Amino acid sequence: MTKVTVTSIDGKIVIAGVDAPLEIVTATPPPVDPPVDPPPVDPPPPPPPVVTPSTGIWISLAEISKLPTSGAGWTDVLAAAKNASGATNLANQDSSDSTNVVAAALVMPARGAVYFAKVSKAITDICTKNLESAPRSPWGGN
Repeated sequence: MTKVTVTSIDGKIVIAGVDAPLEIVTATPPPVDPPVDPPPVDPPPPPPPVVTPSTGIWISLAEISKLPTSGAGWTDVLAAAKNASGATNLANQDSSDSTNVVAAALVMPARGAVYFAKVSKAITDICTKNLESAPRSPWGGN
């Protein structure tokens, strides 16, 4: 094995062979592992649906005005609207008045003030009165 001397000259490290010339061999760098693919990135969420402004809560007056006012469907909705009592009682699960009030709201643009009064009274009662004073059934209802 060749002996070497190590000295420092002007801040540099000098390595020299003592009894034979020093052979500098550059080692082959170790093999590099192939690059690892990064984990897949979740795709971005879909964009939110386009919201079309409306002047109504669920349906606009213009849309209601386009609904048919004849035929079996209209007859059934009109019959339910006529049965809307306006005596709102959310505690009575057997009452069909909530469905009838919705029917009255759909009929109101075509038939006017009588149905407006029923719908207006029901909305006012729901917003201003305690309508759940009676016990409710655990099996639901309207």
